[in-house]
Amino acid sequence: IKQEQKEAREKIRLAKEAEKQAVIDKRDRERAEKDAEKAKIDAEKEAIRLAKQKEEDKAIAKKRKQ
Repeated sequence: IKQEQKEAREKIRLAKEAEKQAVIDKRDRERAEKDAEKAKIDAEKEAIRLAKQKEEDKAIAKKRKQ
């Protein structure tokens, strides 16, 4: 009976540990998703900025030619 109790306690401990790890993994995944979304937004902003800069450079070059 003592051996069964030990095994039961060990299973409970492992289950609790697995649950903790699952919570940590979920947090890490959510954090990674947020970071990826932020990186995507930053990249889009940078692309827009570069496009505007390119347009400005074209306008300046056009003025210089005149």
